Amino acid sequence: VAAVIAAVTLQLVQDEREVLVVLAEAAKEIGTMRKVEPIRAEGVQLLSAFLASRDDVKRESDLCGWVLATTLQSLTEEALHLRPALLDDERFFDELRALTLRYIRG
Repeated sequence: VAAVIAAVTLQLVQDEREVLVVLAEAAKEIGTMRKVEPIRAEGVQLLSAFLASRDDVKRESDLCGWVLATTLQSLTEEALHLRPALLDDERFFDELRALTLRYIRG
């Protein structure tokens, strides 16, 4: 479970690296984050539903989904802007997976 969640998050950023950098800068300048939020909220809902379907998740799925999505998004965005080489580093994926696993197993 943790590996899938971490891998999907990291893969999305790896695949669209250049686009995400441009969009993040544009969003800051023109204030379009309110348009992006519904897409992000849908991702959180999907993650929460996935977590709710799992017997091995020991946390309340709605809050857990939001915390995980927000944490993984923040870490991958920081890597994208400040340490882009991490996006291709297996150790970064391992850290995201370990963080996710420790959190969902509580």
